[in-house]
Amino acid sequence: MPRILILYHYFHPDPVVSAALYADLAADLSRRGWHVTAMPSNRLYADPHASLPAREAWQGVDIRRVWRPPLSQQAALGRILNALWLIAAWSLAALRRWSLPDVDVVLIGTDPIFSVLAALPWKWFRPRTRRVHWCFDLYPEAAEADGLLRRDGLLARILRRLLRPAYRACDLVADIGPCMRSRLEKYAFSADKVTLTPWALTDVEPDGPEPEDPGSSDAGNGLQLLYSGSLGRAHDATPLLALARRLRDVPIRFVFCIVGPADRRLAQSLREDDRNIQLWEPVHPEQLADHLRQGDIHVVSLRPEWTGTVVPSKFFASLAAGRPVLFCGNRQSAPAQWIHRYQVGHVFDPNAPESAEHWLRGLLAQPNQLRSLQQRCFRVYQKHFSRRIVEDRWEQHLQKLTSPAAKPRSLKPSAR
Repeated sequence: MPRILILYHYFHPDPVVSAALYADLAADLSRRGWHVTAMPSNRLYADPHASLPAREAWQGVDIRRVWRPPLSQQAALGRILNALWLIAAWSLAALRRWSLPDVDVVLIGTDPIFSVLAALPWKWFRPRTRRVHWCFDLYPEAAEADGLLRRDGLLARILRRLLRPAYRACDLVADIGPCMRSRLEKYAFSADKVTLTPWALTDVEPDGPEPEDPGSSDAGNGLQLLYSGSLGRAHDATPLLALARRLRDVPIRFVFCIVGPADRRLAQSLREDDRNIQLWEPVHPEQLADHLRQGDIHVVSLRPEWTGTVVPSKFFASLAAGRPVLFCGNRQSAPAQWIHRYQVGHVFDPNAPESAEHWLRGLLAQPNQLRSLQQRCFRVYQKHFSRRIVEDRWEQHLQKLTSPAAKPRSLKPSAR
């Protein structure tokens, strides 16, 4: 039975999206015959003072939690200290052979920041273990996009120099989009590279029925565009509000269901004549699938400077619900490339919203075309992005890594 160790900050029962994704993957690998151990922290993302049990068995997964101080991830100092604490704990775990038996693969995530540094001690002290990195967000590049670090400044250059040998210690680096792959390649490592996207938490079985149309796309009701989820610093609602205001004369509604403090800021930016813009309260996770189908079209945004550092998970949730995506962001970003490749929506430039306006007016006038597009989105998701598809790919790559013919990577830099 092959053995895998998963190193990620949060895990079951934490409902945060990334924790749920890692828990899904762990449970699936266990069902496929892997011996799975997870080593998250003992804290919850939304409540750092809550403490989870040190040991738990869940769906065949052996969860061994690392105690850490109750520091919030919302504060910069807390994030840095949490990162140092967990990376140190995971590094020491490579030495503790008496309490943690040898594993065939160690899978390292990107929470906390710079977690990939843990690949180095696992390379040094357990060279037979294959090291895999699943990159959800890229640092220090994201910190540069956020303005927390000066782009290509001294600290950013030092961090990149520290990270380069960590990437080179990996046997497989999985990104979540082609734009992220382009950024990762600048670290010049020789590990195998693959794109393994996150799936929607509202995923349905591919042999199940397509999502039902709630009827909001009927010509008499107009169109309803839905932005659902976080509206953090990587996202910008301003061009979306500007587009909505250009469409006041037609029955096209923009609905925002925002989680977090951005909801208040968005409410303060609305004007009295914003009659076609609505704010909805967040929904319970059990109601999420039905909630997502209440929009005829989903709206996703990403500030251009964040391209390649993150990929919005809303994109996958939209396709899983059978809904096309109106994406506001750089045309080189992964969502824009997928929209163009699979014809599942529209990409618009905030400085030139006319194309998005024309696209929406066209769909409003042709409800049958919209329904066909929705069906296409569902089929594309099931064929390329569903949980079953991605988890099948994960197992294929992990089996390849652990096959007798696979050889450990050296720490020598790859040729440019």
